[in-house]
Amino acid sequence: MMKRILAQSLPAARSAKEGGVIMLYTVMPLERIYARPLSYTDIKQERPKEQLEAEYRDIPLQHGRLLTRRDGENYVIERVNSTDMRDYLNDEYAPGKFYKG
Repeated sequence: MMKRILAQSLPAARSAKEGGVIMLYTVMPLERIYARPLSYTDIKQERPKEQLEAEYRDIPLQHGRLLTRRDGENYVIERVNSTDMRDYLNDEYAPGKFYKG
């Protein structure tokens, strides 16, 4: 008698046992949930080699260094590492700007 009441009060649980629909509450897009998982070879084939390997260069400063990434013929500043706080406030060393040097 108890099983019958429980089954009638929880229709989702009963339908799940019978192969029915289960509710899924998530913030992820459905395309990502139901997509076939990609293997490493699939990911490597999708991206061109240029996107996989970026060319980085360290540029020494008086009190630290700049990390830059090659973008065509220019270098873009990615990160500032310095013990001098004035280097962080210098507009020429702002991340995202082209390095002139």
